[in-house]
Amino acid sequence: MEFGGGKWLRGKGLKIENGVGVGGFDWEGFADLIKVESITIDDFTNVDILEATSPAVARSLLGDWVFDPAISFVTGFLGKVFYCLSALKILLEELGGVNSTKSRSGTGEEIRVSNCSSGQAASLKREESRGICFGNGCHHRRHRGRLRVHLQRASRPKSFSGLTWTPAQSIGVNYGTVADNLPPATDVITLYTTNGIGKMRIFDPNQATLQALKGSNIEVIVGVVNNDLQGLATSPATANTWVQTNIIPYPDVKISYIAAGNEIKPSDPLAQYVGPAIQNLNNAITASNLQIKVSTVIDMSLLGNSSPPSAGSFSDSASSYINAIVSILVSTNAPLLANVYPYIAYTSDPTNIKLEYALFTSPGVVVQDGNLGYQNLFDAILDSLYSALEKIGGANLTVIVTESGWPSDGDSGVAATVNNAGTYYKNLISHVKNGTPKKPGPLETYLFAMFDEDQKGPAETEKHFGLFSPTKEPKYQLTFT
Repeated sequence: MEFGGGKWLRGKGLKIENGVGVGGFDWEGFADLIKVESITIDDFTNVDILEATSPAVARSLLGDWVFDPAISFVTGFLGKVFYCLSALKILLEELGGVNSTKSRSGTGEEIRVSNCSSGQAASLKREESRGICFGNGCHHRRHRGRLRVHLQRASRPKSFSGLTWTPAQSIGVNYGTVADNLPPATDVITLYTTNGIGKMRIFDPNQATLQALKGSNIEVIVGVVNNDLQGLATSPATANTWVQTNIIPYPDVKISYIAAGNEIKPSDPLAQYVGPAIQNLNNAITASNLQIKVSTVIDMSLLGNSSPPSAGSFSDSASSYINAIVSILVSTNAPLLANVYPYIAYTSDPTNIKLEYALFTSPGVVVQDGNLGYQNLFDAILDSLYSALEKIGGANLTVIVTESGWPSDGDSGVAATVNNAGTYYKNLISHVKNGTPKKPGPLETYLFAMFDEDQKGPAETEKHFGLFSPTKEPKYQLTFT
């Protein structure tokens, strides 16, 4: 998020650099919260900060705030002692991968960075990404100092003075363009921002879209079209050119992931190229000092068994294909991207699957699986995938749901209605904040899709998944934040 306030931490010349953005951290909200006018270079705690700078905030905190410290960050960390805010921004963004002096004590971590300056924060970040240790020859005006950051997990978000810190937004929306009547990309980006949609997935590195995304603060998954996989897999130079053309020119676009291929089936001739394409793109990204993960998108047809969820496993025909992909993702610490459609499961077996189970409206548990109860089909499908991943060494893989949606028309009223689609999207948005029975916690999920696309097919329903009409009118009353 860009910090646009230009606020100063007065005292030893400390400054939050205006115009410096750090993903996933609300620096403007943080500065507004603590309202620092002056600090010293002596050690101070969260309690000291609040008592000295915002006593009204301190008084209104919930719970025991001495032992359960305040100043909750959306990242889930608490800052305790800091001398150089620009370096702190970098450390919080890169925490876990910093090549600096780091020691653990109790529940916290201490990270030391010598002689840091807001003016050289960007260069420090670049040096870190190359594996060069922080700590030499950097001055902050006439003052030298050492950054000491004590971090500990926040046990829960706090609410005070009308302000609540919450986890980062889980919901994104796919932006498909298989239509001849859609608004220009600049209007689309405005539609995302005005509706509070903070994440986007695009299916190819469309240059007009990437240009329009500059400075928008929208996080983006950039897709690689399936037909490009062979070239990327067989030529590292081609992969490097792809990155140089489609990623490097957009430093002010928040590209979070690259999706190398969409729903490639194990029987597809392109299947042999997915793993090598991921590896070559990842190598090109690493060589460019970028922090972007590369993965691929699968669908649930790869599952051979999904009932009950704990018995989830991949089919024999998908085994070698998915095993190779999971091995790569585990080694690169990248997530698996998955498309999950309860609509498809329901319409393929409406006799045994109830509509309420697919729409998140079942009044009680429908499937009991050991000690886990399932009230909706989405959770059952996704937990089947988690179980299948556990069986092939992917127990710790993060899964991002890159597509989930419900059509509003196209199946002669069997299930594709505006009412059903609106119910599904509204309930899905609410539900993914809490995750699944097997994997509780916020689940990054992308709704499909932003617009109705009149040139999709062959099924008629493919044209009616949009949350908005091409004229930008909303089909449903949804809140995305």
